[in-house]
Amino acid sequence: MYPVSTSYPVSKPTFFEKKVTAYDKTQRITIYRLNVEKLSKDECHMFWDFSSLNARLIATALEFITFHPHTKLNEKFNITPIPCDDSLLFLCSFPKEYKEICRRAAKTFGMHITNTWIVMASTKEREDLIDPSLALTLSYDHKERRVPFKEHAEKEKPVSKGALKECVKKHTHTTFFEIPKSDNILWFEGRSFTEPELNRLEEEITEIGNSLQKLGLD
Repeated sequence: MYPVSTSYPVSKPTFFEKKVTAYDKTQRITIYRLNVEKLSKDECHMFWDFSSLNARLIATALEFITFHPHTKLNEKFNITPIPCDDSLLFLCSFPKEYKEICRRAAKTFGMHITNTWIVMASTKEREDLIDPSLALTLSYDHKERRVPFKEHAEKEKPVSKGALKECVKKHTHTTFFEIPKSDNILWFEGRSFTEPELNRLEEEITEIGNSLQKLGLD
């Protein structure tokens, strides 16, 4: 579950600029740095991914309590998914005059706002086919092993264990996002949440926000 409805369009804004991509035998590392100058100076900004959940909770609270989707004020509140390599970040932006409300929301959940330099990391394990021609099909006694591109084989042909080992290799791809310190980029410390805890809180926030909106008390 993510803040709001997940109907936001996925886009690829050029907020992050690639610094370097490095390789070795088992690992690929890509480093991106946020270009702070490309973010609006009139807004506050929050980032999160699947491993950093605090900002996601605050974004949910802001959206359903302060910038409810059924109100015109929601036009000032934006969440943008940012796909980058194998990773997915979310950027939440809202006018700076609502920073104090954001601070109070953080306090409600036992957190506080901090401004600091952050490095976020996302690691994925992948399988790459080194040479598909080495593994066309399996003979009967090799049925338990995976064979890439078997459907393209013209006829069955025994494949040795060594050939399969060379054909399919696992490696990791780690993407680092460097986010420099800035007064209008907000991070939250003081408490951490598990995914089940976060889902439960988001459901409660959504229900409360929708009720207040229906009653006209927003």
